[in-house]
Amino acid sequence: FISGDEPLPTHHPSVRRWMDRTLQADGVTVHRGHRAALPDGAAPDRITEGPIEWATGQPPFVADAVVWTIGAVRPHTGFLPPDLLDADGFVVVDEHLRVPGHERVFAIGDVAASDPLRSSARNWGHRVVVANVRDVLRGRDPRRTFRAPEHRWGSILGMQPEGLTVAQANGKRFRVPRRLAEPMLYGAFVTRGLYGGLRRAD
Repeated sequence: FISGDEPLPTHHPSVRRWMDRTLQADGVTVHRGHRAALPDGAAPDRITEGPIEWATGQPPFVADAVVWTIGAVRPHTGFLPPDLLDADGFVVVDEHLRVPGHERVFAIGDVAASDPLRSSARNWGHRVVVANVRDVLRGRDPRRTFRAPEHRWGSILGMQPEGLTVAQANGKRFRVPRRLAEPMLYGAFVTRGLYGGLRRAD
């Protein structure tokens, strides 16, 4: 079920059309124009049971399991002073990824209100922060600015038998063969890079 006419509304139009064709080719029935109404007390981060009510007026749909993907994002910022946050709880930043009113405080990643998609982490925002922190430490005003692409990009379907397809912000796609993507992405980047620093509490 999707609320619009095509899936993935934050991606490039050609990526949305490709994803639509892929779903149909795989036998997935796409119900368009259905905007879900989250039940009172329901947690969108948990799998629930039906029926699903629709804010768009369609009859309820009974389902054994409901995975909510409605964009109800809640940042983990409740411990921060309210004056640092916007109305949705994200950290307010300027074009330099600096928190206004705090010249030595920067924010990056999912909690930073850098752009509508909050994409500073995946769009090399760390380079902006590093350069600007260096400027501040040298007594200069930050010079590097963050510019986010208009559309979301990345791997949508994850690893497939034929490899990893990456949809770019400009709508183009490229595929990394599985024999390369598996050891490079999962072996080196994910296992060693992302999770290599994690240790068991015991």
